[in-house]
Amino acid sequence: MGSITSYETAGGKRYRVRYRKPDRTQTDKRGFRTKRDAELFLAATEVRKARGEFIDASAARITINEIGGSWLSSQGHLKPSSLAVIEVAWRIHVQPRWGRSVLGEIRHSEVQAWVSELASRRSARTGSLPASSRSR
Repeated sequence: MGSITSYETAGGKRYRVRYRKPDRTQTDKRGFRTKRDAELFLAATEVRKARGEFIDASAARITINEIGGSWLSSQGHLKPSSLAVIEVAWRIHVQPRWGRSVLGEIRHSEVQAWVSELASRRSARTGSLPASSRSR
């Protein structure tokens, strides 16, 4: 659990929250106008850490292009044929839609809507049209 302390500014009393990130390094967030706001932030942070959903604020500013490029280059353990499928999916589907997006600004509901839209147009396995959409 973290801690909450108060401090004085020209604008009045403010609160600082200190907490440990999942990597065990300490960080803080300050500028809360009320102690209640600071407590809510700390509680929400602890819940995100417990659920494995915590994203460091500095990491949240990275774009999907940056993450995707480094992730693809780390997939050397895959067979060339498997890697080729992933690279094509990245280039055709993911990068055009999400490449310039900043990680911290993407909402789960946006991704869910995108996946649903893709699923309605494409087969999950081959990227081709679903069988129900193909003419016989």
